[in-house]
Formats: sequence, C-alpha cells, structure tokens
Amino acid sequence: MFNRRAAALALPFLLAAALPTQAAVKASDLIGRAIDGFVRPAYASLDDHAGTLTQAMRQLCNAPSQQNLDAARTEFSATVEAWSVAEIIAFGPIKENNRLERMLYWPDRKSIGLRQVQSTLVAKDPSADDPAQLARKSVAMQGLGALEYVLFGDGAETLASKDDPYRCAYGAAVASNIQAIAGEVREAWSKPDGFASLWANPGPKNPLYRDGTEAVTELVGVFINELEMIRDVRLKGFLGAKPDADKPKQAIYWRSQNTLNSLAGNLSGIDKLFQASKLGGALPA
Repeated sequence: MFNRRAAALALPFLLAAALPTQAAVKASDLIGRAIDGFVRPAYASLDDHAGTLTQAMRQLCNAPSQQNLDAARTEFSATVEAWSVAEIIAFGPIKENNRLERMLYWPDRKSIGLRQVQSTLVAKDPSADDPAQLARKSVAMQGLGALEYVLFGDGAETLASKDDPYRCAYGAAVASNIQAIAGEVREAWSKPDGFASLWANPGPKNPLYRDGTEAVTELVGVFINELEMIRDVRLKGFLGAKPDADKPKQAIYWRSQNTLNSLAGNLSGIDKLFQASKLGGALPA
C-alpha cells in the first residue's frame, strides 16, 4: 500500500521531470482534456438528470399514483448515478457556497440530518417546501439524502395517494434545489474566465496554480483521494471484518438500494477521468 501511494504521489513530479522544457504546456494539455472530456460532460449530465428528476417529482405531486412514484424513484436513482460520477471532482465550483454538503450531506453518523428531515415532515414547515427558502436552511435538508428519505423512508407509500401532499411538496422543493446546485456548477465550469481557466492555465500570476506541477497534482489527487474515500468511508463505513459485523444501514443510499449504484458511479468516474485526461500516456515508460 505504501509503495502504491508513494508512486501515485510522485506522478506530477515525474511528469515535470519527463517534460522539462514544456511542463506547463503539457500540464495545460492534460488539464484541458480532463475538463473538456470529463468534468464538463459529467456535470452537464448531472444537471440534465436533476431536471428530469424535478419534473418527475412535480408530476407525482400533481397526480399521485404508484406509477408516478415509481417513475420519481427511477429518476432519483439515475440522478444518484450521475452525481456519483461527477462527485469525484470535489474541488472548484462544487466547493463554493457549501454546494458539496448541500448536494449530499453524508455520512450522517449522529442522524442529525435525518432527524431534521423527519421533524420537517411532521411539522409540515411551510418554508421548507419553497426551494428559495429551503436553500437557506440546514444543508442536511436540501440534497440527495433528504430526497431519498422522502421517496424511500418511513411513510413514503403515502406519496402514491393524496394523503400527504406536504411530503411530496417538500420532496419537489428538494429536487428543485438539487437541480439549482447542479445548474450553478455546470455554468461555473463552462465560464471561459472561471475556475476551469485557472486550472488549465497555471503560471506565476495564477492565484491557485503557480506552475504545471501544482495543476497536475490537483488532477492526480482526484485518483488518490477518491479511491481512499471509496475504501475508507463508503465501504469501511458499513462493512465489518466479518459478515456479522456489517452495519448495512450505515451504507450510503441504503434505503433506495443505490449503494452499489453509487460505488459503481464513483469508479466509473475515476476511469473516465483517467481515460479523458490521457494521464497515463504522459508518463515515461
């Protein structure tokens, strides 16, 4: 494990050493491919899925039925997968304005977020079913975790009837908030003079990346950090040393049975980023 990690940490320095005369140019090429080939398409896909999810939730609220509930749940799972691909890029625009935590508040080891969502559903807080006001509330009430409880948690079966219109209205507000966050991040990555430009154009006057090594280090860090996150947080968070030590209800998205869907999305994102950036091809043999 130590040798693999040390080698991964050394990647940006190997790149710089291998390309001494054009390190900055090669770094720009790598980062440019990563942005255009993975980051922008991933967040665009998330935004598209979030929009479809919002429409499905509104349809469910307007015409409650088991068919529309199933459709909303299907779109939720598709959005989880899209987010799981994109979330490996956990820096840049997604870190601004608490967007990362607002999109997914997890792990919630003390069930603080869960209790907030449950209390909101019981109290039928009139400000929580308004997307504009919801965006200013606790991060745990705004994202995928909250919507998962609405769609799959205790009492979710009432969404198929007209028995609990507030629950659906709150769920629709959460979906709309998810769409708003996804749209903001998509737009931020698309700006020609935004974060993407800073990352792809390192230099002495760049406030974030002073040279190509720093820019490539950010890219390599995605692979290191996200693989460790999957292992240490997503898997070890619920898998015990022996089967009887497992804690399945501590797994991410366990209510919607999207745990493996999420993990597969994370790993798919890592692979797609590696292929799009052509990082491997930039290394000496």
